[in-house]
Amino acid sequence: MNAEDHTAPEPDDFLRELLDSTVDGVVRRTAARVPDRVAVRYADRAWTYAELDAAVSTAAAELRGHGLEDGDRAASYGHNSSRSGPGLSGV
Repeated sequence: MNAEDHTAPEPDDFLRELLDSTVDGVVRRTAARVPDRVAVRYADRAWTYAELDAAVSTAAAELRGHGLEDGDRAASYGHNSSRSGPGLSGV
């Protein structure tokens, strides 16, 4: 989506960007373009891209604080909840 006119990107451009990106990168770029748009709905909770970006950044910082670095593998175990998605995206 172009910031100036809010049109969708060409499919090839979108796919190329997506394939060359991390989840964090896609969320961050989308949050910069459309921060107030709903990114995720789960049960009765909706997260905007700005909220999701902040939650992913917080989760990533927490993991780095425990010694994880780029390229490390991490696992998650827990029940589905509205808090699961941002945490997993931070991995």
